[in-house]
Amino acid sequence: MQPIKGARQTELIVMIALFSALITVMTAFIKIPTPLGYIHIGDAFIFAAAMLLGPYAAIPAMIGSGLADFITAYFMYIPVTILIKGLMGLLSGFVLARKKRPLPLKFTFFLETGLIFALCELIMVAGYFVFELFFYHFAAALGAVPFNLIQGAAGIIIGLVLIPVLQKLNIKNYKINR
Repeated sequence: MQPIKGARQTELIVMIALFSALITVMTAFIKIPTPLGYIHIGDAFIFAAAMLLGPYAAIPAMIGSGLADFITAYFMYIPVTILIKGLMGLLSGFVLARKKRPLPLKFTFFLETGLIFALCELIMVAGYFVFELFFYHFAAALGAVPFNLIQGAAGIIIGLVLIPVLQKLNIKNYKINR
């Protein structure tokens, strides 16, 4: 990636702030409580950020998700959340940044993108499982897996739905690192 300068740098900062806020709101305030946490749709907005920001999506993913854990008082999860969500934004951003613009909204595109999103969500499930294994015990960590899988599925589906929506908003040719 080349360094971004001038007006493009300002755009990047604004987009990072916007997606940080969106991810925070969609994570902390639109949620379904579970025994060890909550199910949310913030991951879908990490994927939307990846579509527009490429690998820079790691930044709002870390800020927004970490801030959501702070707001909802899940303080012990903040470090692992920052790591996991940052990896999700980075991985999905790298892959989507390499896609030709406008994005080809065909079955194969959605299949490939869905598989990348699924890999990101599996990183999330595995990361939280390992973390909870150390903080709780095996049964509690295993008990959280189905809820994390549900959250992951929701993130994948909504993330895939957001792609054509963003293209209809005429954001299709926007790419921060052009």
